[in-house]
Amino acid sequence: MTPKRINHYLALPILACFCAAAGAQPTEFANERLPDDEPSGWLKIELAIVIDAQASTLESERWNPFPEARYPLTYRWLENPEHVALLGDTYPEADISSDTMGNIRLAFPDTETLIAADREARRAAELLETASLMAATESIIDDNIDAGIETDQLALELLDTKPTDLDTDTDALTALGEETVAPNELVGLKTGADGTDIDNMEQEIIPPPALPAAFQRRPLEDLSLGIQSLLRETGDALEVDVAWVQAPDAANVPIVIDSSGDSADWPQLQGFVELRRGQEIRLGVNLWWNTSGDYLPDGFTMPSPPRGPTQLTRVDAQTGMQIDAAEIKARQEQLAAYEQEKLLARSVEAKEGFPNVHNNEPEDSQEPQAELIDTSWPWRHFIHITDTKALAEGAVRYFDHPVIKVFSTYRELTWGEVYTLGIEDAGQTDLDAEQANNETTGPAASVIPPDQQPWE
Repeated sequence: MTPKRINHYLALPILACFCAAAGAQPTEFANERLPDDEPSGWLKIELAIVIDAQASTLESERWNPFPEARYPLTYRWLENPEHVALLGDTYPEADISSDTMGNIRLAFPDTETLIAADREARRAAELLETASLMAATESIIDDNIDAGIETDQLALELLDTKPTDLDTDTDALTALGEETVAPNELVGLKTGADGTDIDNMEQEIIPPPALPAAFQRRPLEDLSLGIQSLLRETGDALEVDVAWVQAPDAANVPIVIDSSGDSADWPQLQGFVELRRGQEIRLGVNLWWNTSGDYLPDGFTMPSPPRGPTQLTRVDAQTGMQIDAAEIKARQEQLAAYEQEKLLARSVEAKEGFPNVHNNEPEDSQEPQAELIDTSWPWRHFIHITDTKALAEGAVRYFDHPVIKVFSTYRELTWGEVYTLGIEDAGQTDLDAEQANNETTGPAASVIPPDQQPWE
């Protein structure tokens, strides 16, 4: 298919000329809301990688028999909230955090410490429940003795008394003799030392406008319809469809598109892309497609390409030392055994009608054998593309290649669009506030020299 034919599917309207990044407001100073219709310097980039792996296509070309591929020394990943959520479902006991370059850290707590803390919490809850019941019982006895009610009748009434008869936790604390804060004291807490109303002070503070989450995966918009039309016409396969936004002061750092460094599987598409922002916007691609090499002579062999860098780091929460998959599996099995023990204890309590307090420790789980995973390269050959092209705002740039077809476009956002995305992302962040508070801080992307050229 000729580039002219492809442009027929992906033609976009030409947008306004690009405003130089030097005239845009840096993100660290964007604390005042700017006019919505002004250009912001924030870019929205869209990227689609389509593969034509038909036998006729592979056999129609003469490929380099020994291509060479490598990953850059400096790199980043696009943040993927769905991936983080999936990790949270897979490892609910782990503390998951990420840095500004997209690296993800999973900190696994010591299982024995976790179980011991849970047992202490359960014992404290049982003691509080018992103390609440005793306090309520003594109160009823005192009230009814003063009223002259017979002791036997009172004993029957106490059988129906439960801790839930207490209206609030404050009632329980009062019954135990704890001091409570008077209502007028609570009112006094809302005013400062000088009598200023703190609530009114908070209302007077205007927070800065929310900015979007840079380098976070987003769906295609401008390229979507054209790519779908192309796929229907050609029967090619869509391997990558992603968009992201980046601030005007973001460094030119390559973005790794595969997760081969964190998986036992070896994906067919590997590599990275880099948006270079200078006098003009340029996109560099360095990608390769692993194949079975049916188009090559029998017996042909070649060295495998490298695996991608590791995005996930699994460590012990206490020591910070990395732990392997076998240790993680052993901890998960021990926690699962403990949860089963708690379920059994609740079942016994429900049947017998009274708390079943015990200190039985779960049996030590057997250390699992590490699974034997074949990490050798399962392919015979790979097809490589490396190229750099200038991007014109609002136009689709096509990297012409028989197998690996790359399409990209970008446009500059207005401040109104930036603020809208910021509000949407802030809504998502609010749902994950606890996780956001635990995120590790890493070096800002802007500290990496923008003129780095980490790949050929």
